[in-house]
Amino acid sequence: MFERIRHIVIKEFKQLFRDKRSVFFLFVVPVIQLMVFGYVATFDVNSISTAFYDLDKSSESRELERRLTASGYFAVRYRPSSEREITDLIHRGKVLCAIQVKQRIFTEPKEKYFDTNTGHYRRHRFEYGHDCHGLRKYHYCPLCP
Repeated sequence: MFERIRHIVIKEFKQLFRDKRSVFFLFVVPVIQLMVFGYVATFDVNSISTAFYDLDKSSESRELERRLTASGYFAVRYRPSSEREITDLIHRGKVLCAIQVKQRIFTEPKEKYFDTNTGHYRRHRFEYGHDCHGLRKYHYCPLCP
């Protein structure tokens, strides 16, 4: 059976190389596509549409928003006034992530942010929320040491 398949493959290749147009489409077109799409397609993450929910309204929280925007990774497009508005923005596809800064997060005692793993104090304890089918999960900021 494999012998018959081998003969069919050889016959098809002979037929393919008889026609100059088919050789062009077989080799030249894929090379052109590789060169063009290699420069066009990119997987860099830039300008993530973000909602910034600031309950603290302090200079530190405004500095956080400025730094996130200046990084180029986040584009703060919405400043919601409630958690329900955040959920609506995520469900409607207006934003990909939402950052919530809690009240008095910068004025709380520093002892709360002692990291027992590293033996150092965290500089901040920002929490970000991901709304997945109504479940709210909070994590520490991945930028913290």
